[in-house]
Amino acid sequence: MSGNRAGRVALTAAMQWADQIESKLSVVSCIEACDELHTMTSLSGFDALLRGKRVVTYGQPFYAGWGLTADRMSGGAAFERRTRRLSLDELVAGALLRYPLYWDWELKGYTTCEAVLRRIVEQRDELERRGGLEKLRAGYLRRQCRKARILARALFAGT
Repeated sequence: MSGNRAGRVALTAAMQWADQIESKLSVVSCIEACDELHTMTSLSGFDALLRGKRVVTYGQPFYAGWGLTADRMSGGAAFERRTRRLSLDELVAGALLRYPLYWDWELKGYTTCEAVLRRIVEQRDELERRGGLEKLRAGYLRRQCRKARILARALFAGT
């Protein structure tokens, strides 16, 4: 519904395959309201797993094939590699802590998730001490300007 991908289906055509199509609520609200989530590749399945929901996959998202989801696809390359079973904690650790690389803009190098979180907490605490958190809560335009400054700093960091 968001228009992020080509192949938009008319709402009336989509209704032959769905009981409900929600276009106003957040995906988290929908996950919290459902008993189980069916998906092909969406990150919403990972969010549902984190919230203790049953997840049925029809594709090969990164969280499928580890024994945590009911997978309807068989024979995919990803499933051939995923031969062991993971707990949800192991999947989360692999997806967020062990596998990804995190960039530290101050050190100009790769770092760990824990170090990034530590820095975020330190920055938040410092903002709280100075009363700067209220400025972060102010308005759409200010948030967009802040994002643009961060993007510009990232693009021109090496120059």
